[in-house]
Amino acid sequence: MDSWAHREEYVRRLNRVLDHIEAHIGGDLTLETLASVAAFSPYHFHRVFLAMVGEPLGAFLRRVRLEKAAFKLQINPRLSITEVALEHGFGSSAAFARAFKERFGVSASQWRARGGVGGAQDGKICKVEGKQGKAAGAQDGYLASCRVEGPSEFKKEEPMEVKVEQMKAVRALYVRRMGPYARSAGEAWDALCRWAGPRGLLGPQTMMFGVSYDDPETSPAAQLRYDACISVGPQVQPEGEVCLMTLPAGRVAKARYEGPGAGIAGSYKEFYGQWLPSSGYVPAEGAPFEVYVQDPKDDHFVLDICVPVVPA
Repeated sequence: MDSWAHREEYVRRLNRVLDHIEAHIGGDLTLETLASVAAFSPYHFHRVFLAMVGEPLGAFLRRVRLEKAAFKLQINPRLSITEVALEHGFGSSAAFARAFKERFGVSASQWRARGGVGGAQDGKICKVEGKQGKAAGAQDGYLASCRVEGPSEFKKEEPMEVKVEQMKAVRALYVRRMGPYARSAGEAWDALCRWAGPRGLLGPQTMMFGVSYDDPETSPAAQLRYDACISVGPQVQPEGEVCLMTLPAGRVAKARYEGPGAGIAGSYKEFYGQWLPSSGYVPAEGAPFEVYVQDPKDDHFVLDICVPVVPA
């Protein structure tokens, strides 16, 4: 096995771990558990994780749990802070309160009351409407901005049309890249299409969708995770850095977007800030995803923004 094949094997194993963390964010995510998922010994696993992900395992888990909890506090006011803390793997509300204040500069209750605006952190203001997120979204539109704003911020004459549909499970292959979404999304699609094209997997019936796991306005740009995904039949198997996933069945709220990449972020904001609070739904577990209706041409996108939801 050559060095590139060895690296692809490591990528597959690390992606299994990241997928497991995403699916069990409030569960047993000990070093031993995750090392077993990766099929590494615990002694070697935390070193491999640090080298390939660029962050120690403990710091990664703490950060991701806090960022997901911060998002949940914003969009689901019916959950108590203690419920959010326990749901995201914190053993007590006191431990969560300390960690949250350290990460965002304000208490969880202040964060919720301010609509996702924190205090000073690393010399900057930590808030959902950050420059980093705007810059990423302005280039290619791979930004799931999630601040809950008042209706006065939205000037569109026509309200967003959202359909709530039951979606079947989708078997898919994906390539993952990390970094600012404006860059990592393009790199992921380039790698996946170079692999899938010669194998005849990019036909008119192929569902092409992208999954952005992290909020670019609260997560470090270098740690943003993006998956470029295509639907495949049961006969198609993963290979190299191309990994297998299942987009689970469930209810999704779907909004069609057509326009330049720079406008996608605004549609996400309208969805979370205007449609969702009055819809009778709250976001379900699982990241939002974008289904591409046609290939982007000359910075013109036609896509469906899809957010898993459950009744409030």
